[in-house]
Amino acid sequence: MRKLSSNDEPFHLSWSQICKILTIIRSRKTPTPDIYVRWGEYAISFYLKMCTCFGVDYQHLEATDCGNKLLLPETSLKEQEEHTECSGVNQLLTTNMSYEERLYQEEHTECSGVNQLFATNMSYEERVNQLEHEEVGYSLAIHTGPFEFGSYSSGKTPDYIPYHLYLLVKEAVDIMKRSEWHKNTNDLIDLTRVEAKIRFFCTYFHSHLPTDWEYRRDKAGSVVAGYDTTRQPRYDMAGYTPIGDRVEDELDDKSGLSPKELMDVMSIIHSRKTPTFWEMGWQEIIFYCKLCSCFGIDYHCLEAASEDDVCLMNMGRNG
Repeated sequence: MRKLSSNDEPFHLSWSQICKILTIIRSRKTPTPDIYVRWGEYAISFYLKMCTCFGVDYQHLEATDCGNKLLLPETSLKEQEEHTECSGVNQLLTTNMSYEERLYQEEHTECSGVNQLFATNMSYEERVNQLEHEEVGYSLAIHTGPFEFGSYSSGKTPDYIPYHLYLLVKEAVDIMKRSEWHKNTNDLIDLTRVEAKIRFFCTYFHSHLPTDWEYRRDKAGSVVAGYDTTRQPRYDMAGYTPIGDRVEDELDDKSGLSPKELMDVMSIIHSRKTPTFWEMGWQEIIFYCKLCSCFGIDYHCLEAASEDDVCLMNMGRNG
């Protein structure tokens, strides 16, 4: 069983591809060999890891002990084959599309907006109307910027970026040190994925960034060169107060989750206790996996994470 060296699958696969893999696992229909062989390495790796997370045998999903688990209706193998064209970045490279064309395609197949998040043909207005009448009973505002899940007291605001963000920036810098990286499609893809993780990190951990700090490709080298990697402790949380439950009723346009749901997922990771995936929705699973990827955490084994790995996800809920 091949295992990739990182947990970057959620940043290599589109939202629709991830959802299809999760649907297969919940449907308890083992993918047929002809479906499986068409998947890219990241789709296969994600499928195997998710089977571990769900506690099922990846070769025999039908043997799943249902119990009280939430399952989707069973689908036929023919339906699976029609709806599981999961391909990773490597498969995209086999097409004749240019780098720019492929990025355009990914931007429009990944569920980046509210209407795309739910993988339907509904318009933005129709989706908001559905939220109003079917889920919460009132209108939800759409949040489009970074989140502040806490604050530092006066004089305690960080003057350097979090250590795990430094590691991501360093990864981007290392890619840009490669010979003629800007002409190499694989290098451009690698850089695009790392920078997606950097943007993700800055969106949800904005409270921990120095005032007015933002990632810039042309400044990344100096950020890495000036970072003190010997600093101890790596994270100084003195003066930081989590926001707690004082959150607005709104919807994150990137994840499709409310601030409370985002904080729930962060609290799970902070607990360092691997969750029961059957009880999580697909938006929560994707957000969970992306968080783990940014911090180098095995999302199928939270117990192996260090305190440094999870300290920024302290929402003030774990006793």
